[in-house]
Amino acid sequence: MLARMLISMARVAKIGGEDAAEAGRDEGRRLAHHRSDQDLPCEEAAEAMLDELGFDPARVDDEGLATIAFTHCPFADLAQTNPELICSLHRGMLEGFADEVDGTELGSFHDLAHRHPCQVQFAITS
Repeated sequence: MLARMLISMARVAKIGGEDAAEAGRDEGRRLAHHRSDQDLPCEEAAEAMLDELGFDPARVDDEGLATIAFTHCPFADLAQTNPELICSLHRGMLEGFADEVDGTELGSFHDLAHRHPCQVQFAITS
């Protein structure tokens, strides 16, 4: 219920995807700063963080890239009807997390509009 109310508030306030991504980046930096696995490479730390948040990540490594699919999105119902906000929050969260961990840039991020399940790619740093 709270998430639906926040989405409604964002619409009324005309908050768009880039604003949502910036809020996500802030949260991603906070999550990275407070993680317990400080020695893990970025792609492993991101996978662990997504698991802790309930995304049930599935990782495949290929040719120097780690692709992490979100096999369960905790906000799937809201993302179906509000992908610009929900998916932008998640993209921003991963961008901020990676930037805070070691400055890694995301290779790509595919949200519900482009792929199901959503997925993110990182250059393998380990």
